Amino acid sequence: MIFRKLEILWGAFGTQNPAAGEMAQRWGKAFTAEPDLASDLIQLSGLLATQPVELIDGEPQPRTMNTTDLAYQAGRQDFARELLALGNLTTEELNTLLES
Repeated sequence: MIFRKLEILWGAFGTQNPAAGEMAQRWGKAFTAEPDLASDLIQLSGLLATQPVELIDGEPQPRTMNTTDLAYQAGRQDFARELLALGNLTTEELNTLLES
């Protein structure tokens, strides 16, 4: 699958690109048919994960992570955000998912 970020943005903002609009409609239908899909995406992507810490002299300090792991996590989270945007997830819906 080739990622066309510009078309995704067009779909999210309802502009004139029919391919992006169709993509957004498919994801919106999927989220409507399966309400738990969005929360599964959030959980699997680690979108809400906090940065790991380690105790140094009793003080929590951010754990040093290598750049490959950081890039991998950022990519997963970015992809999840794009899919959630395609599914037209509103701020209120996202807040509801965060509460549960």
